[in-house]
Amino acid sequence: LASGVFVLVLFFTGLTYIKNKTLMSILVIVSTALCILIFSKIIMVPFIRGVLLFGSLFLMLRYIYLLYELNYFKKSPLFIERLGYLFLIPNACFPLFPVLDPKEHINLFYNVPHLVSLNLALHNITVGIFHVLIYRIIYFYFSPSSYEINNFWTWLGFVLSSYSLIFRLSGLFYLAIGFLELFGFKFRPVFDHVYFSSGFADLWRRVNLNWREFIMRVFYYPLMFKLKKYNPKMVLFLSINMMFFVTWFLHSWQWYWIKGTYYFYATDILFWAILGIVISIKSVKTYSEFNEKNPGSIKSENYFTQAAKIVLMFFVMSVLWSLWTSSSLTEFIYIGTFVKKGELVDYFIFLVGLIGLILLA
Repeated sequence: LASGVFVLVLFFTGLTYIKNKTLMSILVIVSTALCILIFSKIIMVPFIRGVLLFGSLFLMLRYIYLLYELNYFKKSPLFIERLGYLFLIPNACFPLFPVLDPKEHINLFYNVPHLVSLNLALHNITVGIFHVLIYRIIYFYFSPSSYEINNFWTWLGFVLSSYSLIFRLSGLFYLAIGFLELFGFKFRPVFDHVYFSSGFADLWRRVNLNWREFIMRVFYYPLMFKLKKYNPKMVLFLSINMMFFVTWFLHSWQWYWIKGTYYFYATDILFWAILGIVISIKSVKTYSEFNEKNPGSIKSENYFTQAAKIVLMFFVMSVLWSLWTSSSLTEFIYIGTFVKKGELVDYFIFLVGLIGLILLA
């Protein structure tokens, strides 16, 4: 199995040396299509499906990133550098793996003293373990299942605990990054205090920094430059929504290779559509404020307003995250009906607690 995976990665690494871009694109597409046919059992090839399962972990996203960035290296990476970027051994243990920047992986190798690299690695591994433990505690002791929801408080517990999934994702990513940094690599932080987001645009700037950089460099900026002759607001709106469409599609692409099933659910599509539309509207509004008004006239917010936005954003994202993790839109709507199954005193306690949390923040 390991030999088969290595040969598969070697083959796709070799394709990156084809100078004719059209020929290389055709070979990559045909090879990927053949892998999909075998993985989907349309073409039956004994023992190969397991090779494709593990091989996809190394290739499904980083290969796209590498093909794009090869056009912008000052010095063409060596074969061993390209292979090393794709064939990251920890990825076999972490199906959900951060989309690392190939330039960082190749150019920042041992660019700091070894002890500094080790300290950073141990720090990230410790953070990763801590985040995973927090998630496990919330999941086992404070997260009711959808079948246990019977009133307002159990609904609230379900919604708020749904957002704790970020702790799991963050923990796994920090562990993966930490293991790589033990060998002298250096990478950007994985997340930037996601729970302190004060709005949807701020959330996008903080969550999964590697993914955001990957999507913006490979898809967003090229589209923006191609459409720059058109209305800037329209281009901004379309580019951001296209970026979130690609994000949804690539998440489904990941899910297909990891689970072996297609992941096209209404809740998933609706989640990414809401994020894309809201963030694009906010971005267009911000663009208008800085181009049609005097930037100096835009007032800064006081602490109370900022704290209120953070707390309310946490609650809104908790609801959206519960939508994303629901098995169907029907289940989400049914669970939402329990909001009405509370007494007046329950809503009063919740409101007082929310205001108290904002004041504390």
